[in-house]
Amino acid sequence: MTNKEKAEKIDSLIGFKKNKGKLFSRPADIIADVMHHCDNYFYYENLNKEYKYNFLNELEVAKQWYEEEKIEEENHE
Repeated sequence: MTNKEKAEKIDSLIGFKKNKGKLFSRPADIIADVMHHCDNYFYYENLNKEYKYNFLNELEVAKQWYEEEKIEEENHE
C-alpha cells in the first residue's frame, strides 16, 4: 500500500470526506483521541501490562515508521 493509499484509507475510516456528520474535523482531533486511548490503556491497573501504551513512546515509534515509509516510497519512484 502506498503512502497516498494509506492517507486515503484514513480519510474513509475517520470521515474526512463526508459532507455531514464528520467524525473528526482535523488531525488534532484524532491525535487527542489517540492520547485518551493511550491514557486509558496506560494508567488503569487492571489491564494486562502488554497492552499499556505510553503516548509519547508511540508517537516516537510512529515518527520513525513514517520517515522509513517516506524514504521507501521515494526510493521506489
